Amino acid sequence: MKTHPSPKDTILSVRISAEMDERLKKAAKALDLSKNDVARGAIRAVLDTMEMRRYRIEWPLSMNAAPRTTRAEREDTRAILEDVRQQVKKLLERQAKRSTRNAGS
Repeated sequence: MKTHPSPKDTILSVRISAEMDERLKKAAKALDLSKNDVARGAIRAVLDTMEMRRYRIEWPLSMNAAPRTTRAEREDTRAILEDVRQQVKKLLERQAKRSTRNAGS
């Protein structure tokens, strides 16, 4: 018999700065989504990109490259971040369309 995971196994609590919370609220409001939906979409996009790139990424994800990186590494990091941004944007647009369709039903 297959058991379902406990909610405690699937909940992720993340602390973010007040500034990041405001940005998240603004994005969620603009897209008519919950903050959780925006965060889930962003996490999914980051993981998809990391898996696609065979985990070749450095933390933190930032446009500012680490001091000891080569130009090629910085360009690769920028390309990865742009991929993530595009994936998040597409995902949020799809969710917004679904939300609009569901609200109209």
